[in-house]
Amino acid sequence: MSTLGLDATLVSPDQDPGRLEREMDRLAEHGIGALEIRLERPRSVDARRLRGLADAARFELSAVCDLPALFDPQDSADDALALLEGVFRDCADLNSPVLGGMLYGVRGNRKAQGQRALDKATRFLERAAKAALVYDVRLAVEPANRYETRLFNRAEDAFRAVERIGSENLVIALDTSHMHAEEKSFAAGFETAAPFLASVRLAEANRGVPGSGMVDWTAVFASLDTIAFNGSVTLSAEARLDEVLEEGLPLLREKAGRFTLGRS
Repeated sequence: MSTLGLDATLVSPDQDPGRLEREMDRLAEHGIGALEIRLERPRSVDARRLRGLADAARFELSAVCDLPALFDPQDSADDALALLEGVFRDCADLNSPVLGGMLYGVRGNRKAQGQRALDKATRFLERAAKAALVYDVRLAVEPANRYETRLFNRAEDAFRAVERIGSENLVIALDTSHMHAEEKSFAAGFETAAPFLASVRLAEANRGVPGSGMVDWTAVFASLDTIAFNGSVTLSAEARLDEVLEEGLPLLREKAGRFTLGRS
């Protein structure tokens, strides 16, 4: 059974521990058992306090980081790796086993394309995975749509990178919004990534409340059930928290079928 997580910024945009603590009981009532913490500014989040709150509430924590524009591995791999070192320390303090996000480039840089750029991104991921191993953190290669990157767009791209690098702590994360734009089908994407798939972000095609866009949630959960996925599942949306909980979660549970969403 996969524990259903929620992007913590939907509860508190600045991920304030006090605000998150006040909401945990309500989140648990809706079947939420994990929070995803954003770490774009390393060491700015009170990771140890968040870990204590999560432990007390019996919540799990996961982490995500999109590299800021000034830290593009295509331009300065050393600076990007130095930034990630702080992120890895935060992950260790959170006790997050996996770090997802765009860790191989920056969103919006569509100039980075072709074999040379891909080789640079792959070499950077290899270095980052080696550094993360010290902190017992697995890095998840997350494909994104072609309008955000030209490096890894599909599950197949991520699979090839992970297989090529061969690091024991390099895995794959998939986002249903990006999959909707790039994959031939959810079934094909999940099946391709399955050997390395560690986390899935449930995001509507329009980034709104699940059910308000074009993602085929029945196909998503049927595909996850087919590959017997039991990794991290996180709900993400650019919507108010109440909308996600009151509208999105009942729909997701209805569509999940045999794939059980909820606390393990």
